[in-house]
Amino acid sequence: MGRKFYLDPETADKIVVLSLKDAMDYLQKELEDHKNGEWLHPDDVVMNQKYIEAMKFVLGYYGE
Repeated sequence: MGRKFYLDPETADKIVVLSLKDAMDYLQKELEDHKNGEWLHPDDVVMNQKYIEAMKFVLGYYGE
């Protein structure tokens, strides 16, 4: 059988928070680059804004 490991809830939550922050930073950078002249598909502009707001909402649950 495969190896098993355990992550305590605090560590698991921190991984989720860091992952969301990383993804949000990437989306924000795409939008900033777009404002500075980089091409971004119009649908991506709208969806990035929605994803960022959703991530902020979820991060609020984690107290970030």
